[in-house]
Amino acid sequence: MARFYLACVLVAASIFYVNAAMAETPWQKDTRRLCVSTQQQACWIKAGAALCDKDQMRCDKLPDHAPARIIGHGGSRWHVQTAYGTGWVSERMIMMDCRLMSPPHRC
Repeated sequence: MARFYLACVLVAASIFYVNAAMAETPWQKDTRRLCVSTQQQACWIKAGAALCDKDQMRCDKLPDHAPARIIGHGGSRWHVQTAYGTGWVSERMIMMDCRLMSPPHRC
């Protein structure tokens, strides 16, 4: 019976660990919160960033300050919609107005 309880505790701990590891960072939460429209100025894609298809077979360079709406997230890329098309961009290419960010990143 003790082995059963130990197994249950280990399963519960592993579920908690996996959920904690997959939780969004404060930066990702701010990205989702601020990048809601292609008409806003709180979130944009850095000049020269590549807007690619899912497989990165076709990419287009974006102009500076292309407002973006977040559609989804996968790995280290965001699926975005811009006035120039829909595609995937690197997380590092998303720029946000620091005045509107959460306290750890607010300027």
